[in-house]
Amino acid sequence: WDMAVMFARSYVLQLSDNVKRSSEQKLKNGEWICRAPTGYRNIRDENGKSEIVIDPEAAPFVVKMFELYATGNHSMITLSKEMRKAGFLGRQGGKPITISQVGRILKNRFYYGVMELNGKQYPHRYPPLISMNLYLKCRKVMESWHKKPFQHAAKPFIFRGLLVCNHCGCTITAEMSKGKYVYYHCTNFRGICKKLYVPEDVLLKPIKGYL
Repeated sequence: WDMAVMFARSYVLQLSDNVKRSSEQKLKNGEWICRAPTGYRNIRDENGKSEIVIDPEAAPFVVKMFELYATGNHSMITLSKEMRKAGFLGRQGGKPITISQVGRILKNRFYYGVMELNGKQYPHRYPPLISMNLYLKCRKVMESWHKKPFQHAAKPFIFRGLLVCNHCGCTITAEMSKGKYVYYHCTNFRGICKKLYVPEDVLLKPIKGYL
């Protein structure tokens, strides 16, 4: 029994090692060993070999997503809404594309010719959907969302950073209208609130009364 277990374990380890070497060689040859990302699809050629080709239905939507996001006029939330309006469906059961799927697509280097696995990058042999320049523009926009300048002197809103929405817990932000009227509203980051504008004077009444 002990000998049988030893030989079985040796066989499994050898098989696992062969699979790892085979996968590593495929990656070095520019072949993707996992499921094709959105915009591509897995097929079998005439010899029964697995191949990845461009999905003619999904690819134009993926390219459009990169182009729209690179303008800096869209967040992942608004971009997902635009794609749903355009009829772009996700891969899970044909459901509308989600915000997390949008994020995964915009961060995926595969679309300009580089595949990533286990922290390593490999150039692949499949036709790219976008240029590396467009991808880098999108990454720059993505990073800028976390580097907004905080200008105290430009717009000195009294309740800046002090209020949160009682309904969804998101931050209450301020806007200035006509250069002198200040209104506050929920940022609606979770997409579950109606955007109601409250004048700053209304919020100041109980403060003034207390003082």
